[in-house]
Amino acid sequence: MEINNNLKKQEKMRKVKKMKRIELLRFRREIENVHESGSKFCYALAKNKRKADIEIEDIKKARNVSDEYTEFIKDVDDLKKEYTKKDENGQPVIIQKMGDDGKPLSFYDIENAEDKNSPFRKAIIALEEKNVKVIEEFKLIEKEYIEVFLEEESKFDMHYIRLGDIPKDISQKDMDAIFPMINDDSDEDDKLPIEDEK
Repeated sequence: MEINNNLKKQEKMRKVKKMKRIELLRFRREIENVHESGSKFCYALAKNKRKADIEIEDIKKARNVSDEYTEFIKDVDDLKKEYTKKDENGQPVIIQKMGDDGKPLSFYDIENAEDKNSPFRKAIIALEEKNVKVIEEFKLIEKEYIEVFLEEESKFDMHYIRLGDIPKDISQKDMDAIFPMINDDSDEDDKLPIEDEK
């Protein structure tokens, strides 16, 4: 009877919750900044990072950006460097600010960059006109990549953690990030300890 119960418990632990590729990319980004303690917890976190990185490498390879489009992006970057303001050492001035998601953004300091009559914008428009076919092909491939490929199920095999192995003082932000790792089907004794309110 005890063997039968153990088999059922192992089967529960192995329940696989499949992630779409887009969900995997989001999950990997969110767990990057989780810093909690506990050997079982840290092991599960490290194992999932490594497993996700392998799957994400395959996702990146599937993007299939053409050499022509890569060259076009390089030409755009060269134009940005050419038209950006320079510091006293002749190096491009780079502006850094926080994005809406709280992550730092860097971009070149280009005078009147959005003005369609500025020399920079005219140079960009000329480059885009020269590469219309390359840009259109990229847009079609990117549309399929986003709308079809990233929405398909990934091969990622999550390493789950019992609720009781999560640090009891985990922040809400970290809990949200690791939520997909939690084995919902664990036994009652796996629940997080609830501290008495005083």
